[in-house]
Amino acid sequence: NERLDVPAARALLLPAWRGQTQWAPLATTVNVSLDGALWRRIGASPSPAVRVLLECYRAWWSESRRDTKCITHREASSLDPATS
Repeated sequence: NERLDVPAARALLLPAWRGQTQWAPLATTVNVSLDGALWRRIGASPSPAVRVLLECYRAWWSESRRDTKCITHREASSLDPATS
């Protein structure tokens, strides 16, 4: 979070870091599926790190479902973390 460490956030924006975006090939991704009791257990975790991770996931999910042009729209539309 840039508000927690302003100098670190500024360092990320230095010209040395700027450049062409690089994408990882799909072959490097791993399909992880969490549902049912395990998903609910993770969702109930008191860990701050897990809470942030789930907050980011929910933001991705929500935006991907909202934007039909998003490359993850179809995947996000097939998932519903609220009912998993």
